[in-house]
Amino acid sequence: MKTLENTKTRKVKTIEVIFSNMTFVVKVHSHYMVALNSPSWSTNRYTATIKETGEGIGVMGGKKLITSQMDLINSRPDLFLRKLI
Repeated sequence: MKTLENTKTRKVKTIEVIFSNMTFVVKVHSHYMVALNSPSWSTNRYTATIKETGEGIGVMGGKKLITSQMDLINSRPDLFLRKLI
């Protein structure tokens, strides 16, 4: 895991997830909420991109949603990765 940003109000980290057909770069975003009754960190939000093409997977959400989207994309790599001749 690599930390991109770590301040008092914002944290952003990345991790590479390797599947059988492709590699995804997953970013985890969190921010500090001060204006609420009990100040605390927000829930983590995940985004991912395909490392080989740099294309986002089109989803921002929880860990389960990102994982299911990566499984779907990995099951059909011919739709997302072009073979170079």
